[in-house]
This record gives sequence, C-alpha cells and structure tokens, in this order.
Amino acid sequence: QLFQAILDTGSYEFLVFSTRCTTCGNASLYYDESLSESFEGHQLRTIHSFGSGDTLSQLAFENVTLGPGLHIGRQYFWEVIMANMPALAQQEFEVIVGVGPPGTARADALAQARRPAKVLGDAAKTPGKRLPAKVTEALRDAVALPEEKSVLEHLGVTRFSVCLRRAPEDAEGDFIWHDDAAEKHPMHFIRLPMASTRSWGVKSSGVAIAGQPIGCVDWPGCTAVVDSGTSLIVAPSEAVARAVEILNQMNGDCSDMSKLPSILMQIEGHTFVLPPEAYIAEVVGQIPPRYAKYMRDHNTTTYRRCKVLLMTMDVSTAIGPLWILGMPFLREYYTTFDLGRGPSWPRSLAVAPAGDDCKPDGTKALVPTKRRPRIVDLAQVRLPRWVERASERGWVGT
Repeated sequence: QLFQAILDTGSYEFLVFSTRCTTCGNASLYYDESLSESFEGHQLRTIHSFGSGDTLSQLAFENVTLGPGLHIGRQYFWEVIMANMPALAQQEFEVIVGVGPPGTARADALAQARRPAKVLGDAAKTPGKRLPAKVTEALRDAVALPEEKSVLEHLGVTRFSVCLRRAPEDAEGDFIWHDDAAEKHPMHFIRLPMASTRSWGVKSSGVAIAGQPIGCVDWPGCTAVVDSGTSLIVAPSEAVARAVEILNQMNGDCSDMSKLPSILMQIEGHTFVLPPEAYIAEVVGQIPPRYAKYMRDHNTTTYRRCKVLLMTMDVSTAIGPLWILGMPFLREYYTTFDLGRGPSWPRSLAVAPAGDDCKPDGTKALVPTKRRPRIVDLAQVRLPRWVERASERGWVGT
C-alpha cells in the first residue's frame, strides 16, 4: 500500500490514517490493515493533537518502506481510527512521520508509563485481583513503549535535510535522508549548536528590520525553533507590532518587494536574512477561527490583499521569548538536522543559503532582487499543537 506522507520536524510520532476511521474523509484512500500480512494490532490507545486537529489512535506494528533502501521491519506506529481534523478534507496526505529528536519521544513515553506500571504492580500485589485482558495488554504496551525505536533510530539516520522551493508558483521541496552535503561542502554551511534538549531550537541574540531592533535584544536573547510543520513565522506580539509600525512608515507595497526591508536575525553570531517575501504575501481565503487570535488583525472573512504574515504568540522559554522559524525559513535556507554522534559531535543544525534549485548555495545576496509576492491561502495555515499548548500556558520547555 502506497501513501503520501508529511515529514514533520516538530513532532516525533508515526501516524497512519486507517480505513477504520469514519471521520477522516474518504477512508478508501487510507491504510487497510486487512490487506497486510505483517500487521500486528495492539490495545493501547492515545490522543494526538496537532495544529490542524486531534486524532484518536491505536498502537500497531507494521513493516514500513519510506523510499529506496529505507525499509523497517516491525515499526511501531499509531493507527488513526478517529479524527477531528478539517485538513483531511483536502486529502493531501495519509501518513505523518515525525522526525523530531527521538529522545523527546522516549522521555514522554517514560513519563506516561509510570502510572500504568504502578497499576500493574498494584494488581500483582493484590490477591485475587484480575484486570480485564485488554486492559492488561494496553497497560503492558504503555510500559514497554519507551523501549521501542523511532523511525529515525530504526533507519540509523543521524542527519537529514529540508529545503522548500521559494518560487511563488512552486510548492515542492526536498527531504534528504542521510544527507552529507554539510560534510562535503562545509564552507557553504554555518553550524549552529542546540539551545534546546527537546526541539530543534537555537539561540538568537537580536532581530531587526530596516536597521531597527524588534526583538531578542534583552539578555540572554530568545529561542528560535526551526519547524517544518509551521506554515509561517511566529513571533512575540511586541515584535510584530514594532515591525508593522516600521513598515507603515515606509512607502513600499507588494508590486515591488525589493523596496521592502528584510528581517535580519542574529543566531550564534551569524546574520540570517529573511527577505520581504518570507513575511509579506498576498493572501486569499479565510483564516481558520482557531488561529485568528494569532494574527495581528482578527478578521476571519474571506479576502485578497497584501498582508504582513507574522503570527503573534507570547511564549517564554528558559532563554527568553519563543520565535518559530517555519516554512519561510526553509525556503531561504537549506537546513541539515544533525542528531549528533556523541559528546564530541553534539546535536546541531547546519544551515546554508538555498539556491532556486533548492541546493546549498553558499552565498546570500543582501541586496534584494525584485520578486513577486507569494500567494498564501490562509485556510491552509497550520500550527503544531505543541505551539498552541505553549501559547495557552505562556511557556514551553524547549
């Protein structure tokens, strides 16, 4: 069975939409366990939350192939049997493959296994107490799950790269497993240490637009998470308000993007340039109501006009305010996610300017060229659920 998959750096689980799901749109396009001789079903169920909705899934195991030479025997996955996810109406994917740091999944599974382990232990100590067989199996699954390997671990992948095409009419991109471009062409790349143990977060010491600071200027700075699952750039509300104030003082419009300023972000002593088309676009469609509060104007009607596309969210981290460098960053920079190889080679990002062909370029023009604005359908904007939860709490342990 062949499926379209989303490869998401902001999550770490493997979800497969199933024909058992009656709330997932056209179920005939999804995974059918009855057609597989290697399917292994289990009793444990869980809820996964994404920016586009929630799913109820059941633990299972299956043989998986993700491409030439990328075969896994008996990979654990979550078979989605119920969903409240409007994005499924588009029928653009059937599988979500999380490629976030594997240690995050294991830490979460260990935390969630404590209660099931206690329930099983108490039952074993109580004479005559027998739990229902399905309950016992589900509890045992929860206790054993931390020992299962993620997709990245099974494949032996220690590094992979992501680059999205920047041409407005091109929505494609590249995902390269076992990528060695940063090692073959180290002069093209800047290597950034991780400021986070749970995500692909780095430390920024300043963000400016048109030569004026808008964020991350207070010591010790802020955390910037590079995330392929976030559609736009997410920034603190004060930074977005300051950026809009500066732009309103300039005589620029979408007819010539080269007259608009770039966003400059300082990360570990290096300057990263996000040109105007990374944060200004011609928008169409209707922003999903659940995301309206993150946009600077809360208009949820359908419209078509030029707009500053910086989502606002005030979330604190151990370093400072949270920024999320979503798809716009990956259109400008070829990014290698390196899981590291021990204490002498810790986890890091290797980042290079991307050419129009989505290859590491090694150069970045600071003089903007005349480009057409990207057209963004607001109805397709997505935020990872972890970001929404962080917004609700006002903090996140990155």
